Amino acid sequence: MKTTIDIPEKILSEVLLYSKMKSKKDAIITAMEEYVQKKKMEKFASKLGTLENLISNSELQKLKRKANIYHNDSDFTSMHELLGK
Repeated sequence: MKTTIDIPEKILSEVLLYSKMKSKKDAIITAMEEYVQKKKMEKFASKLGTLENLISNSELQKLKRKANIYHNDSDFTSMHELLGK
């Protein structure tokens, strides 16, 4: 989509410098993609500890210990089985 916008020269120069992009277009696209990614990560981080279906840190540690014991064993078929749920 073609858009005409007035971008302050100082910020555009910084975006070009830090992005190491050769064109203004590529620098702006990179900056916008990174901004969107940052916002998505913030949204995800705000949900940490609030989702019931995710395992807790202690369950993850338990899972890792059991996985190390059964590393080459195919007796377990699911994470719930491994966790004893």
